[in-house]
Amino acid sequence: MADERKKIEGAVARPIRHPDFKPLSLTLRTNDAENRPCDMGETPGTCLLGRPTDAEPPSDKASILTSLVPPQHLLSHLVEIFFDLVHPQMRVLHRPSFLLWIESGNFISEPDSILLILTISALAARFSDRPEVDLFDRMLLSGSSSTQNNQVDSRFKCSKRCQRGKGFLTQANQLFHREALRMEKLELEIGTPQKPTIRFIQATTLLSFGEITETLSSRAYSLVSAAVRLAYDYGLDEIDCDRMQLSFEPSDHRAECVKKEELRRVWWAISDMENFICVVKCRPRLIDWSRCKTRLPCDDVDWFEGHEVPSSFLPASVYDLRTSLDLPAHISVMGQRILVMHLFANLAYLAASNDHVDGWHDSISAIEECLAAWKPNMAQRVESGQTVEPVEGFSNDALMAYLVLQTAEIVMCNIRMFKNATPGNLFTYYQDLSKERSTMGIPFANHPRHKTPESRAFSKALYVSDVICSTIRDQPTDSMGPFFFIAPLLWAPACLQLLVKSSTAAWPELMERASLSLRILTMRMEQCAEFWGLGLFYLASFSQFEKKLTRDPQGEGSPISRHQYFPDFLDASFLRELSSIYYLDDVLTGLPRDGGVEIEQHEGSTNLHDLLMQSNALPVSSDGLLGYMDNFNWMEINWEEMSSWVATESELTGL
Repeated sequence: MADERKKIEGAVARPIRHPDFKPLSLTLRTNDAENRPCDMGETPGTCLLGRPTDAEPPSDKASILTSLVPPQHLLSHLVEIFFDLVHPQMRVLHRPSFLLWIESGNFISEPDSILLILTISALAARFSDRPEVDLFDRMLLSGSSSTQNNQVDSRFKCSKRCQRGKGFLTQANQLFHREALRMEKLELEIGTPQKPTIRFIQATTLLSFGEITETLSSRAYSLVSAAVRLAYDYGLDEIDCDRMQLSFEPSDHRAECVKKEELRRVWWAISDMENFICVVKCRPRLIDWSRCKTRLPCDDVDWFEGHEVPSSFLPASVYDLRTSLDLPAHISVMGQRILVMHLFANLAYLAASNDHVDGWHDSISAIEECLAAWKPNMAQRVESGQTVEPVEGFSNDALMAYLVLQTAEIVMCNIRMFKNATPGNLFTYYQDLSKERSTMGIPFANHPRHKTPESRAFSKALYVSDVICSTIRDQPTDSMGPFFFIAPLLWAPACLQLLVKSSTAAWPELMERASLSLRILTMRMEQCAEFWGLGLFYLASFSQFEKKLTRDPQGEGSPISRHQYFPDFLDASFLRELSSIYYLDDVLTGLPRDGGVEIEQHEGSTNLHDLLMQSNALPVSSDGLLGYMDNFNWMEINWEEMSSWVATESELTGL
């Protein structure tokens, strides 16, 4: 028992306080009256897997729904994991009252409640090490009976973490479509739209989140679209509008401020997903932010304790954001994260467009002002979260907001430095960067000032990438993987470090530093991919970019993450042309360079490209992309040396 508990605690970001339980055999019971599981072979209309019809007796419906819920001890286990690891990323449930509701068992026969339980179980299952959870999940996925499960008890092996919860998720999807169809039929019969329950919207929100974290599929986009429509049907976009009349269930005896905050939370959770998936898939926005009349949420500690905290509305446009530079000081940390995500979404649309930079110079300037004003505050919050015991959700929100701000800085620099860039431009960037780093100890006022704006943008982007690397390096080893946003936010800095590593053989100090930073970034991305399909999705995108830089680009495709602006012309042929510039500039003559670095003469080398590109290709192992998790011990990194590579913010104020 002690060994199993250690495994569970080692698999999550912080210890989970699970109640003790007695070891069970792998023969699972179901919760229906006859102790009979749902069978795929049953007649359609008698089982949820077969899309039940309205002719099905009500008692049978309740029995089938109940059979989808795991036993009480497993459900309590999954709910605790959910609140510890998943809820900080998608906070739509009032934890104190929800736990009481679970203990009461009032959810047993309500479809909306069962849907919510299934989505919670699907998201929490990947973090559980109990084999009973994985076995129950597989039973839901395959429709097999408990008798069939007995046959594999002695050989049972848990699924990979990123594959767990698919049974719960599949059943939740089917139940969602069934309930949505029922509401549509009722609307046609009555002639008026049916207002959804808040529990159904909460379940749809978490179901959408589950699909997004699996992969950015069309189904995920459709579910987010459905969640937005349900939110508008309920009126969640105008919770704080003066003319809005809110009605709550008579059985809900919580304070009104707690109930209103719950509605705000659902709206902002949906807006977070709409922000993310519309940006990544380059789709038009689904929410009209100029008409939003719902205030930003408060922090968890105030909500759970029933404190009513004043808040503000979200500035809709980039120019509204510019006039609200002091807003973060007056809103919650969660509100700051939402504000930062909204800013990044605006920037991403500019980056993905084909317009010229000069055409939206004012928008870029406004975003730059917001970044400069907000980053110091978020940096302090991240630092405080590392030195004291964090309040639930506080550290997660602060870290995510800080990484989003830094990634936004890289995207802005990418727009400037890669716009119409040539191999000659990149060569100049490397020369200037080498000079800059060779004078790192010299007062900044004495640094060379002849750099072009594009070269300064390149130096700034690489500096910010190193800052991101330093930030995630300082986080606890097992605290990053459970959060799905890590891989998307590390994609841009990892691609930038890969570009530098793949094209700086003539500057060994630049290549060495980029190589080390790249290993740390990809290690964190692989940790995310262990838990989330979305992490694998971004690793695949990163792999495509690596192939473009180190191999013939024909047939390899372009990076998936178009919104983070790495142009298509960055490929192997571009780097081959860059290598020819090295030769023309006498880089390999063995003469001292401006940065004080001497390049050794390689005798007998007849292929300049082979010489420059050798050892730049990333290692690939059969165990996964790059193989860094198995072949690289990040604990052996000389962090003190790496810290010396990163200039301070004051040293780079002139960039």
